[in-house]
Amino acid sequence: MNVTTNEMKVLRALITNFYSSSEGEPTWSDVINDASEPSGLKGKALAGVCGSLATKGLVTTGGEGRDSYIALTAAGCEVAKA
Repeated sequence: MNVTTNEMKVLRALITNFYSSSEGEPTWSDVINDASEPSGLKGKALAGVCGSLATKGLVTTGGEGRDSYIALTAAGCEVAKA
């Protein structure tokens, strides 16, 4: 599967996120970049990349507003580690 540079940055931010105790565990969407490898993306750019990753089946998302979350799928974990 082809992923863009920005998609890989977000996958790496998710897999190195400070608030997830295990790979694939959901984290709040507003703290995606609280990671040892932050993506550097914000706002609409970050939202667009997350939407693309969800379409590809590499992340799942849910909730609304401050309760929104994002999590790596098994496939997303594999790609993030590559």
